Amino acid sequence: MSSNETPAPIDYENVGLTTSVWNLYLNVEIADVNFIITSSNGQEDRIPAHKVLLASRSDVFKAMFYGPAKEEGDVKIVDTTSTAFKQFLQFFYFGRVSLTMENIGYVLGLVNKYNMPDGMNVCVSFIKDTLTENNACTAYGLAILYDQDNLKQFAEQQISRNTKAVFESASFLKCNHAILGHILNIDILSCPEVEVFKACIAWVKAASGREVLTRKIVRTHLVDLFYEIGFGLMTYDEFAALVPVYGNLFSKEEYIEIIQMIGSNDFESKIFKNNPRMLKKSLIECNRIDENQMIESGHTYSSEGIENVSFSSNKTLMLHEIVCQNLSVPRDGGPASVLSTEVTIIQDSCITGTITVFTETLS
Repeated sequence: MSSNETPAPIDYENVGLTTSVWNLYLNVEIADVNFIITSSNGQEDRIPAHKVLLASRSDVFKAMFYGPAKEEGDVKIVDTTSTAFKQFLQFFYFGRVSLTMENIGYVLGLVNKYNMPDGMNVCVSFIKDTLTENNACTAYGLAILYDQDNLKQFAEQQISRNTKAVFESASFLKCNHAILGHILNIDILSCPEVEVFKACIAWVKAASGREVLTRKIVRTHLVDLFYEIGFGLMTYDEFAALVPVYGNLFSKEEYIEIIQMIGSNDFESKIFKNNPRMLKKSLIECNRIDENQMIESGHTYSSEGIENVSFSSNKTLMLHEIVCQNLSVPRDGGPASVLSTEVTIIQDSCITGTITVFTETLS
């Protein structure tokens, strides 16, 4: 090759550079640092790694190994498992990681501790992709613990949509007091409030290990959360059905306030939190015309073509029903015919269903 020729670019992957980095993963022979993790049974596991690779993707590792107060020798790691730490190291050697729901909490803690935003994004995406009613409470807890607002909102939507199934899951029964509090403060839950109360009782049974509950046991575990249950959102019949089994949980003053809350939406309780959770039936009304003016004038509204009406919400809505009134096609000398209306429901930017609503035949 002459001195004027430009050297051909080198494909480092083809010459084995990437493979060489992969081969360093858990390589004991040429590692320059070992992480020591002690299992619950007291057994120590030494996990080999390479400082320069860790420092290249984490400023925390960079300060740890190359900063003014750099650490020498083995590094002890607590609050994680050997399996999770090995998964965490895959970020540095492979640029990807094999995650499982069993270890995601530990890996999430590690990427947070060692300040790896890319790793955090990967973990959050994994949780969202694998989130079901069975692990929604676990995901919700991780979102709150690591201040991941997007994941928190995503988990809340799943809990709102599949509340009864979430309440029946093991992850709900195992969630801590703080997470239960967050769940009770979700604006919309897709089940009657009496089911919320029963779910809290099931949670207390799991937390206490007791099947027969006393007032003391319930108050010891729920503490202030007992007063965040929306008893005022129940009907008289629903609350009355609880009394034969759970009547011993309430004081005389609490009975009186619950009855008043159920009887009047305007009653302000001094004992219970005035729960902001949406009532079972909410109304979104869309009027294209002034109905009162039509009635006074005796006129009707007429359209000569297809008309579209749309609305959106930045909060989760629990759709109860869609009602179309007084939509008809007039006929000379006979009753008006039924006019069909097509309603398209779009959820999270994806069309989830199309339904046709029929109005009553008007004479």
